[in-house]
Amino acid sequence: MAPRILVVDDDDHIRRLECKVLERCGYQVEQASDGQAAIDLIDGDGYRAIVLDLMMPKVDGLGVIEHLAKTNPTLITRTVIATAFPREANKHHQLGVCRVIVKPFDIQELITAVNECAQESTKPTN
Repeated sequence: MAPRILVVDDDDHIRRLECKVLERCGYQVEQASDGQAAIDLIDGDGYRAIVLDLMMPKVDGLGVIEHLAKTNPTLITRTVIATAFPREANKHHQLGVCRVIVKPFDIQELITAVNECAQESTKPTN
């Protein structure tokens, strides 16, 4: 069974592109167009990694990270923040996210970041 990835972005074009690229890499991809929809899906768990936009309606990326901190903190370490606001992203990187990529990003950069974060979840703990 393919590893599950959640892509969260309010921009339809970007979200569909990210989903298509990650599906071609062999991931089972689910998507959400805002933070609240992401929280609803995350509560079901089972995601190997999350690609998360910061600026979204309803609940922003920080709200999603705060939710993860309360409910599933290990998933924060498997989260890729994809944002057009690098200064904001740097603040979030300190919260323990796996990677931050700045929009517009190179497709290979997205693939590398998701692969790295997805591998985090398969490493044995000491």
